[in-house]
Amino acid sequence: MEYAISVIVPIYKAENYLPKCIESILSQTFHNFQLILVDDGSPDLSGEICDRYAQLDTRIEVIHKQNGGVMSARKCGILSAQGIYSIQIDPDDWVEVTLLEDLYQQAIHEDADMVICDFVEHYEGKAFISIQKPESLSHTEVMKEMFTRLMGSTCNKLIRTLCYKQYNVNFFEDLVLLEDLFLMFQLLLHPLKVAYVPKALYHYERNINPNSLTMTQGERFKGYADSICKHFRELLKPYPEFWNLWVEKEMPWIAYLSLYYNVFNKKRFLQEFSYLDKIDARNQNERLVKFSLKNYMVASILMVIRRCFSRVRLFMNGLNK
Repeated sequence: MEYAISVIVPIYKAENYLPKCIESILSQTFHNFQLILVDDGSPDLSGEICDRYAQLDTRIEVIHKQNGGVMSARKCGILSAQGIYSIQIDPDDWVEVTLLEDLYQQAIHEDADMVICDFVEHYEGKAFISIQKPESLSHTEVMKEMFTRLMGSTCNKLIRTLCYKQYNVNFFEDLVLLEDLFLMFQLLLHPLKVAYVPKALYHYERNINPNSLTMTQGERFKGYADSICKHFRELLKPYPEFWNLWVEKEMPWIAYLSLYYNVFNKKRFLQEFSYLDKIDARNQNERLVKFSLKNYMVASILMVIRRCFSRVRLFMNGLNK
């Protein structure tokens, strides 16, 4: 059976908030959709929750698989999608009841390959509307803006499912951070017709600040930094305009975290981030990165000191609570 839309939810350790997510999808004013719940080997009750909902609605397909990470789960969902369009929704988020109707109507009206909407960001009990209207709907201009102000997420975008196959989009399982941005870039390098709906239809729960990694996240970054550098370099370097934006906008913070968590040895660090020698440093961290290109050992020692101070600060904050 072909549906108008496939809704894909990749799930891992989501038992506490998964019901709210699923209920928001099943409450849609638009009914011609398939809901694919991908249980990525979750050790909690998420899989059982999926199965219970599947017994209540024939539109729900549950896939239980061995844990392979979010990219593996997204790929599994896309391969199972029977919808002309598809959208990814994270299990700790929820959506407005008109999400599918509003996006689908715009997609049909514009014959669009991708439809973007605004979203509401929830953080520490507060809600902020993030306007995602591109300055231009040209696919190249939309991609450029994802380096600056547009969220490079798959979750606030309805995408023609065929595009994933047509443009040979890769779902690299070793890419755990920036994985959505990588998917968006792979698509937007091609002549997609993009449309926009000026409504905040997606609710995004930001539980952590990605710009101030905890020690646990730091360990995750250490494991995936090599994949981030490799895959984005191979994707973007053939396109000088986008590669230069990557070097200017994204590479500095990746280099800083690589230095902070001592991810690479000196030789590899200099090979990977030598491009940054030509950028204008905008803040203290970027100045330290540029300094490290000529004084790696000194910069490494400074980072050790900075890590020690961070640990002390976290410890003191814990005592004060």
